[in-house]
Amino acid sequence: MLRIHREIARDAARAAGVPLAQLVAVAAGKDAEAVTLAVEGPALSSRTLRGRIAALLAAAPGHLAAAPLLAAPRAFRLTAPCEAALARALWPDHGQPPASTSVFFRLQAGPGEAVLLRLVAAGRLDARELRALDAVARLAAGRLAGESYRREAAGRRAAYRVYQEAAGEPILVLDAETGRLLEANQRLSQLTGWGRQELRRLTLGRLLEHPALDAGALLETLSAAATASVDDARLRRRRGEPVPVALTSARIELDGRPVLHLIARDVSRERRALAEQREARELLAALHLAGAHLSVETDEEAVYGVLARELARLGFHCGVLAPAPDGPPALAWRFLSFPLPLRRALDHALGTPLAEVRVDPMEAPLLRRCLAERRTVHTDRPRRAAAGLLGAATPLHVRRLARLVAIRRVILAPLLREGRAAAALVVAAPRVRRSDPEAIDAFALQASIALDKARLVGALRDERARLESEVERRTAELRRAVAALEAADRRKDNFLANVSHELRTPLVTVLGYADLLLADKLGPLAPRQRTALQVVASSGRRLRAFIEELLELSRHELARPAEPFAPFPLVDVITQAVVALAPRFAERGLRVRARVARGTPAALGQRERVLQVLVNLLGNAERYAPEGSAIHLAAAAVGDRVAVSVTDRGPGIPEEHQALIFERLYQVRDDRAPRREGGALGIGLAIAKGIVEAHGGEIRVRSRVGWGTRFRVTLPAAAAAPGGRELDAP
Repeated sequence: MLRIHREIARDAARAAGVPLAQLVAVAAGKDAEAVTLAVEGPALSSRTLRGRIAALLAAAPGHLAAAPLLAAPRAFRLTAPCEAALARALWPDHGQPPASTSVFFRLQAGPGEAVLLRLVAAGRLDARELRALDAVARLAAGRLAGESYRREAAGRRAAYRVYQEAAGEPILVLDAETGRLLEANQRLSQLTGWGRQELRRLTLGRLLEHPALDAGALLETLSAAATASVDDARLRRRRGEPVPVALTSARIELDGRPVLHLIARDVSRERRALAEQREARELLAALHLAGAHLSVETDEEAVYGVLARELARLGFHCGVLAPAPDGPPALAWRFLSFPLPLRRALDHALGTPLAEVRVDPMEAPLLRRCLAERRTVHTDRPRRAAAGLLGAATPLHVRRLARLVAIRRVILAPLLREGRAAAALVVAAPRVRRSDPEAIDAFALQASIALDKARLVGALRDERARLESEVERRTAELRRAVAALEAADRRKDNFLANVSHELRTPLVTVLGYADLLLADKLGPLAPRQRTALQVVASSGRRLRAFIEELLELSRHELARPAEPFAPFPLVDVITQAVVALAPRFAERGLRVRARVARGTPAALGQRERVLQVLVNLLGNAERYAPEGSAIHLAAAAVGDRVAVSVTDRGPGIPEEHQALIFERLYQVRDDRAPRREGGALGIGLAIAKGIVEAHGGEIRVRSRVGWGTRFRVTLPAAAAAPGGRELDAP
């Protein structure tokens, strides 16, 4: 490039008739940097003078005056006075050098840089001379641009050649009209076995073939459009099988004639990968199908049949070497997948039925390794393996069998039983595929699981029969025992009801006469007599309370309500419960506050039984609440249920008793929380819990000694209620 720059500068100086021409490359920017490309001219008669002028220009760069030329977008030429030092160097014979002018021309401009031509002339220049210099500058600019284009084209050609040779795929350049090969890269030569010179003598029809297109039709298809692609083509090799390729062509003009730039991509690996992927999908589908069939089989014979049938669909011949009926260590052939005619031919070639052949694992190395290591093994030498797998068959028998069955690989996979290799799956493959051993191993694993399941199902079937017989015997015994217990329970309940009734009748008479005597209806009483009668009346009332609880228990045990559940409003049940115990509340000065929250739905159940629960809870609260205190009832919706709570300010229940108070006849014995005189048997809460749980509800207690007790009952809810209301009781 230096030579070209010097020629451009020299020719410009000669054509313009000036002593000096300078080519300068300037990098535009805040701090412009410049490099002198060439300094030539008639005034530079020697290399020494040229060097001195170049040094002078480098020390005192006169091109700085051309900065406006770089900034102006459309400016082409700029004139400026020449520096005195340069003028003296150009005209050394003049004592006083003539006034000289520097004319700057912008030859090329690009992003961030420009190339300037500087011409130094003596004196001032008129318009005609400047136009002549403009023409010289345009000529220099054209030469510079042409050289740039030439170098760029050469670089592109070199880059294309590098790309063509380094490409991993074969590349061809063909004549679009005749199909003759014009150029080829090294990869094509390696793949086909033809030399580079030999390839240039070939045509498209000699090098490429297509199953559906002849040479002319293939050339027409590739050149019909600017770009085209053809699949399923094959690249002919000098020796060996053709290579499947996918063709991609581009139609271009080269030296005035149409050519085809053709890339022949080798698709051998892709097709092998697609074939392997297709085989993998088929194997996966077969595994899924076999798994589905094996999952429903509960018999060992059926499992072997499914295994042989599914492997036969994939083109495998298979059989199972299982323990022989005459005992270990011999193994016998079972469930061979060969068709019946082939089975007969194999038996005839072997000289004995294959089902009667006994195989000793110690005499078959492949089988011994499979069972000992409990892993899948395979060999691509089927004849050597067949001798051991057929009970040490002779070479003659093996050759006869080989003529009947085309086998290239033998695969053995262990069939596990309780973690031990008890049998072997033997598969004969007609071709060698990389994924076969893994697939057979998966089949064997599925079969092992199915066989274990079949054995477990058989054991479970026997155990179930034994258990059913035992259950029937025990059930008969339990029925007899339950009948006896029910009869005894009925006798107990009847006895309890009769005794309670018989005790209540004379007790009414005793309490009646005691009340008459205390009311002075039978005459006045002495103080000591009155005190004694008061004790009799108090004890009678206590006994009456005990008898009433016994009657209630007997009614709860004997009565089996047949009425169905129905919705009922809680407001009415709470009102009735409060009214039923109002005299007892009034006698002890207790206040009852009851509130049903707005939107509380109706409860679902038996109204009278729920009323009994609330009466029991209110009676329990009245029994333990201090005189003059308040008892609170509240009802509200909780999710899809309704909750009713009863709270008193009594002495409370110790924590260790709270889990036991719902048991029958359980009473809290705590001197720190004295109860009111009268007491109870301790069955009211047990009855309440039984009723609530029969409704599908729940009853809970929260209590703290010295602070009171709260019982909370939840019941199923029915439809929503219109609103709530508050009740008061004395």
